[in-house]
Amino acid sequence: MPVFYVRKQYFKALENGEKTAEIRIGKYWLNTARRIMNGELKPIAIFRSGRKTLIREIERIEIYPTLKSALRNKRWKKLGLGAPTYKSAVNEISKLYQGYNKKPVVIFWLKNPKER
Repeated sequence: MPVFYVRKQYFKALENGEKTAEIRIGKYWLNTARRIMNGELKPIAIFRSGRKTLIREIERIEIYPTLKSALRNKRWKKLGLGAPTYKSAVNEISKLYQGYNKKPVVIFWLKNPKER
């Protein structure tokens, strides 16, 4: 199960239901996504911010070659960003991953876990 460490603003967006997807960049996340898709890892995402923890199910995974292609078609609106436009969303995520290679990009689509 992947653990996503997120900033407080994104954690609150997740709690409020404004965030229904998580974007991650890099080969580590590509390998994690493939392991989930192959059934090697459970499709459960654990989100941490400070001492708070939240659990979500991973409904589906999408892999893109670049950040710009991943954010097209208003997908950026599901990420809980404060960005009002596509261009500002690209800039916001680019700042988060400053100094890192911006390829590949993985979007984990989330839903609330089922009650047992």
